[in-house]
Amino acid sequence: MSKFEIQSGLPPYGPMAKNFSALGSRTFTEGLVVKFFPSTGASWVGNFIDGECGISTVIDHPNGKSVIAISGGLGYIVDPEHQTLLGSIAGCIWHVTKYQGENLLIFGDNCGFEAIGESGIVWKTRRIAWDEMRNIRLIGSTIYGEARELDDSWTPFEVDAKTGQLLK
Repeated sequence: MSKFEIQSGLPPYGPMAKNFSALGSRTFTEGLVVKFFPSTGASWVGNFIDGECGISTVIDHPNGKSVIAISGGLGYIVDPEHQTLLGSIAGCIWHVTKYQGENLLIFGDNCGFEAIGESGIVWKTRRIAWDEMRNIRLIGSTIYGEARELDDSWTPFEVDAKTGQLLK
C-alpha cells in the first residue's frame, strides 16, 4: 500500500506542489494537499483542486498501487510512483465505504453509489434518491440508508454491496 499524509497547506519552501484539477480549472487554488512517499524516489506533494461539495480524504485504491484523493467531493485516482493522474471520479462524493469481502471501495453521492475494484468501476446503482441520502452504513454485504424523496419524505433503502442491485 502507498504511503501518504494530508498536509495543512501548500509547502512554503522546496519544490512546488503538483496541481491536479478534474475540471481543468482553478489550477492555482489550494485544495486538498497531500504528501506522497513513493517506494522509489523522493517524496512529492500533490494539490487536488476542490469540487463544490462533499468530503475530502485520501484512501488506498483496491489495486494496492494507486491512491484515491477526494477533494471537496471530486475523486482523483493517482499513481504516486509516477506522479500521474490515472482518472477521476467526478461528482459530489459524500460517502466512502470499504467493502473488504469483495475488495471494493463504494462511493456515494447525493443520489446513488458507485463501486471501484482492482480493475476499475465494478457497478453503479440507478438513482436512489431525489437529492440526498443519509444514515449510510454497510452491514455484512448490504448498504443501508435513507433516501430523500421529491416530497421531502425519507424512504429506507438497501443495496447489495456485491452487485449494486437495489434490494429495497
